[in-house]
Amino acid sequence: MSLKSYHVLESKIAEKPENYQNFAADFEYRNPVNPDLVGSERVPTRFTTSWTDAQGNPHGERFINVKAGPIERER
Repeated sequence: MSLKSYHVLESKIAEKPENYQNFAADFEYRNPVNPDLVGSERVPTRFTTSWTDAQGNPHGERFINVKAGPIERER
């Protein structure tokens, strides 16, 4: 499965949650993070997801944030 945005992934999870068992997302932030930023001001530079489908097969996707644009899948 190739997903272009996290929103697409969220939609697929909502459609068939049984195909996304043990779903996890690991967010990576710029280092060092500016201590003055709080809450929604902190934007991850990239994140990875992993899950197991209903048949027990492992899956995962890696997403990056592009400057002034949507989250896209890293290739």
